[in-house]
Amino acid sequence: MANILLVANWESGVGYAWWLMENFWVTIAEHFGAMGRRCFLIYPKVTELPETIASSDITVLEHDFRATTPAALRRLRSIIRENDIAYIYLTDHPSHRPLYLILRTWGIRSIVIHDHTPGDRPPAKGWKRLAKSIVQRTPYVTADHFIGVTRFVYQRFIDTACIPTRKCSYAANGIVPIDRADAPRRYAQGQFGIPDDALIVVSTGRASRYKGIDFIIRTAHELVNIRGRKNLYFLYCGDGPDLPAFKALAKELGVSHVFRFAGNRSDIRTLLPSCHIAFHAAKGEVGYSLSILEYMSAGLATMVPDRPSTALSIQHMRTGLIYRPDIVDAAAHAIELLLDHPDMRHRLGEAAAAEVQSQYDLHQTNTRLVNALDPLFT
Repeated sequence: MANILLVANWESGVGYAWWLMENFWVTIAEHFGAMGRRCFLIYPKVTELPETIASSDITVLEHDFRATTPAALRRLRSIIRENDIAYIYLTDHPSHRPLYLILRTWGIRSIVIHDHTPGDRPPAKGWKRLAKSIVQRTPYVTADHFIGVTRFVYQRFIDTACIPTRKCSYAANGIVPIDRADAPRRYAQGQFGIPDDALIVVSTGRASRYKGIDFIIRTAHELVNIRGRKNLYFLYCGDGPDLPAFKALAKELGVSHVFRFAGNRSDIRTLLPSCHIAFHAAKGEVGYSLSILEYMSAGLATMVPDRPSTALSIQHMRTGLIYRPDIVDAAAHAIELLLDHPDMRHRLGEAAAAEVQSQYDLHQTNTRLVNALDPLFT
């Protein structure tokens, strides 16, 4: 029957932004299920299943695909042979591994890697480029095709990993656009005790230094304590390993009274439209992040650092602002520009929402993905 094996790198109940990959798995299962193919999904550990997976036709198994002990390999071979697996869809795996050669001896016809790892990486040059090019053209030990979640990742395949262009494509990440008409106007203010007439700068994401939350706190200090901006609040939604350090920094810099740490929220799509400015300070993304698309869809004037891996979805002064990265004065100046020019905030936010509606709708992403997989999984 030539079935498909989907591979997760995280346990089933981890949450966060993995909803997008879950969406991809369900889309693949529905598309190829209509052709009589079955999809099997392996997690390294199965705890609580996401609702989308539990309600789908995907068969869930527990196995750590990265493990290469003899026992692990025997288990993987059993999964492949017992379930008539012919195709494997991986997320964020190495482009080449000896394991891929072993898989082909077990009957695997095609291996596809869908990459959504963040970060700017320099193009390979000289002997490194030659060595990478030789490896990427070595039969059987490399994947058959690579799908990037943005054009940026697609180009990174070619320039940095030296993968042949014919083996690369991309399906630009998307979201379900936010219906702003249903969002209460003062929702965030009511939830966090913020005055109705205050302006709110919002940010979301995992609480790690890589996401630049500490930079946002320092920018808040510059605006509130140095430049004396009044009636300005900062709202951060997220959790993670560095959250205690961020709270301590806000206290140290004297901005705790205007900086709200909201933790993980299930109502982000309701919160965002009641804010005014979105501030994304990550040190790297995949060209843009889902958070940036959500800010834009909520009609927020969105600020991003001038990094190729972060600023792809923003057109400066048309759908948002791009500031010089890691410079507090530059970020503070951009926020002041938006604070002092409400017409600009509105214009940028409306243009951003229209951009998401036309270019970053999740339905378009799913269509591009299955179109890329069709010739590979037949």
